[in-house]
Amino acid sequence: MKHCIHLILVAAVLSSLVFTHPNPLHAQRGGVDDLVKELDGLLAKGEKAKSATPTFLRDVKNILKKYRPIVKQRLLIDTFSDGNYTHNPTWEVLKGKFRIDGHGSLFSSVGGSDNMLQMQKGGLTQSKSRQKNELGQLKDLMQVLSGEGKTANNKKQPKRYVIHTSLHIPNSFDLALNFRAGGEKGQAEVGLFIDNPEKRGYRLLLSADPLVNQSISLIRYDQGSSQVLRGAGGLYLGNGLTHQIRWQRLENGQMSIWIDGIQMLHVRDSSFWSGFSGLVIANNRGEFAFDNVVLGSAN
Repeated sequence: MKHCIHLILVAAVLSSLVFTHPNPLHAQRGGVDDLVKELDGLLAKGEKAKSATPTFLRDVKNILKKYRPIVKQRLLIDTFSDGNYTHNPTWEVLKGKFRIDGHGSLFSSVGGSDNMLQMQKGGLTQSKSRQKNELGQLKDLMQVLSGEGKTANNKKQPKRYVIHTSLHIPNSFDLALNFRAGGEKGQAEVGLFIDNPEKRGYRLLLSADPLVNQSISLIRYDQGSSQVLRGAGGLYLGNGLTHQIRWQRLENGQMSIWIDGIQMLHVRDSSFWSGFSGLVIANNRGEFAFDNVVLGSAN
C-alpha cells in the first residue's frame, strides 16, 4: 500500500508537469528527470510487492514512456584517469584484486603476471594464432610428461575476480567501454545486475582464447540458472589490442552488441523490465584491462 501511495503521488506530479510544461525542455529543467528515476524505482518495488493494480501500473508505465525519451542522459562515465576506482564513481571489489595500471585502465590478472597491458589501438580480426596455440599446448604436454611444472600445476590458483558499482539503470541502456586482453586465455565478463552482482541480470562474456566455439556470448542469469541468449565465434580478442565494446538494449528488449563498430549479436529478451541495480565486471582466469566506461540511457 505504501508503494502504491508513493506511485500515485509521483504520477500525479508528473501529470501536472505534462500539463504545465508542454515543452519537454522546460519540463526537464523542472525536475522531471529526478521524478522519472524515483518513479522507476517505485514501479519496480510495486511490481515486486504487487501493491498496485495492473491497470494502474500500466498507466504509470505509459507516463514513463512519454517522458523517458526526454531524459536520456549519461548515467556513468569512468576513464579511471583519476588513478583510482574508489570514488567518482565508487567501485567495490567483491573478489580478488584490481588496480589502475600505468595506462590509466582498470586492470586485473588472475593466476598470471601482474604486468601492465600495452596500450595499442586495435580492431576486429579473425582468429589467426592457431599454430601458436598448438605449439603452446605441445609445450605444456611435454612439461607434464617430463614432470616439469608439476608444483605450479598443483598449486591452488585464484579463479575469478569481481568488481561492481551500484547505480539505478533503466530497462533500456547504452553501454560502451574499451577492453584489452593480455593473452590467449581466460574470459572477461561485463554485465548489468539486479540486486546481487552475482545472481541476476545480463552478462556479456568475452573470451581471449581464439579457439573457443563462442568468442562472445550474451547470457541471462536468474536466481542460480543461466541461459545463453546468443553467441558468436571466430573473433580474436586475445591479441593485446584495444577493442571497443558497445552494448545497447531498447525498451522492447532488443539487445545488440558491437565489437569495433561491427554488429556481432542481436537478440530480444523480455525477462527483465524493471531496470537494473548496477554494473559488474569479472575476470575468469585471464589478464584484462577495461577503460573509458560510458553508460547511458538508450537512444
